[in-house]
Amino acid sequence: MLHAAEALLLSRGLTYSKHSGVIAGLHEHFVRTGELPREHFDAFRKAFEVRSTADYGYLEPFPVGSARGLIGRAEAFVSEVEALLRRPAAS
Repeated sequence: MLHAAEALLLSRGLTYSKHSGVIAGLHEHFVRTGELPREHFDAFRKAFEVRSTADYGYLEPFPVGSARGLIGRAEAFVSEVEALLRRPAAS
């Protein structure tokens, strides 16, 4: 999801050096403009939070059902980003 978000931002000439910058940039340039539906942005942000917890503080196995739900939302996010990248640039 991160690489898809970075590709979307790069399509506008925008780059960020931190995950937090990618999240903020995606919100500012795509969610606020209505180009990226809020639910996809929320899924992206949630996936980042879960990844951070898994990397730095998760003490139990991650529930299979939760993982499946995240995977489904990730697939929808990437599909939406791919569709946005295929659209002709606005003049």
